[in-house]
Amino acid sequence: MNKNVIIAAVIGVIVVIFAFYFLFGDKVKSTMTPKSDVSPTRMSTTGNRHAPVSEITVEANDFSFYPSTIVAVHGKKLSITLKNIGKNPHNLTIKGMGASKTVQPGQSDTFTLTPEKSGMFQFSCTVDSHASKGMVGVLMIQ
Repeated sequence: MNKNVIIAAVIGVIVVIFAFYFLFGDKVKSTMTPKSDVSPTRMSTTGNRHAPVSEITVEANDFSFYPSTIVAVHGKKLSITLKNIGKNPHNLTIKGMGASKTVQPGQSDTFTLTPEKSGMFQFSCTVDSHASKGMVGVLMIQ
């Protein structure tokens, strides 16, 4: 078999694995990790982390977001409070929606948007190389 074809196939498999992890990694981890019934600081206000929300607080830490998946409804106002619990400035920038908010360590700020289209949109911290260090998430609009 041609060496270039083998290399292309290996790269293709790696891309598929990364895409699967990015889209479904949280769900796979949640089925593999035992969960406690008590979660005093990270409890969803809806009781279901994949239920659509109209208000949410996203914690920005060095270098992750919690939650890293947000589900909202097309055409309905979404209020996001970005709370920086890390030691560096962080922002939440939603690619394809023109929404961004930057906060300093120990600070929080809220912004509101009304998603005009359904789909999946990546959000990330665009400060320095934070996104490449794992500071990314997904906004799913139903």
